[in-house]
Amino acid sequence: MATTDIMLIRDYMTSLDIAAFTTRRHSNILRGIREMSESWFKVTGQEFELSEYIDSTGRILPMFKLKKAEILFVASKYDDEVRAMIIIRLCQLEEEERKRNELMQLELSYYDNKSDINDIYRR
Repeated sequence: MATTDIMLIRDYMTSLDIAAFTTRRHSNILRGIREMSESWFKVTGQEFELSEYIDSTGRILPMFKLKKAEILFVASKYDDEVRAMIIIRLCQLEEEERKRNELMQLELSYYDNKSDINDIYRR
């Protein structure tokens, strides 16, 4: 069974994350994304973002950074179980991000109110 330890960093997930999550070879994930890129470009007018990473031996290798819609598109290539796992994990990551944003808003609100109270005491 695949691990669920995958990261959505800001608004993207890497092809490395997908490979780890699906327990597929990264080279196969890259090939699959490249095969799908022409169709994606025809529909959206956008290309998948190609990036690089340094592997454990120090080599600079390619990887893709995929946004949510791109992740869902790539997930459509896999069997039902893997596709479901990717979509469920993506939803979990979005919920975690939503909770972090709510907490940040509460903290900002707290400090805004605290500074208002400090202003009152300074008068």
